[in-house]
Amino acid sequence: MRTTQADQMRDMDLFTSNRTEALVTSSAIHKLKGAGYLISTVSVLLLAFVSWQHAKESVALTACLLVGALASIIGMFCRWLTYEIEKRQTARSASPDIAGLGRSGQVPDLE
Repeated sequence: MRTTQADQMRDMDLFTSNRTEALVTSSAIHKLKGAGYLISTVSVLLLAFVSWQHAKESVALTACLLVGALASIIGMFCRWLTYEIEKRQTARSASPDIAGLGRSGQVPDLE
């Protein structure tokens, strides 16, 4: 049986799609988000370092530079923290209910 170019492209798309889904796990996505926030934090620090020479000439500029850099880093930390909390909540909700005790490990009320 002869395959057409369209069949080959469809097979390649299926292979690529399945391979990509297998490689991109939720853990990998979480690590990628964390790496992105780390890179952004380093970027903010580098930009602040470059701007420092000019900003130190004025108290207002110094304050704006420091507050701006700090706010950016805190904002990225908060976003990363929400992803971490969501990851743990998802893992907790996916865990099986052992012996019918509920997620908290308390004995259910049978009344």
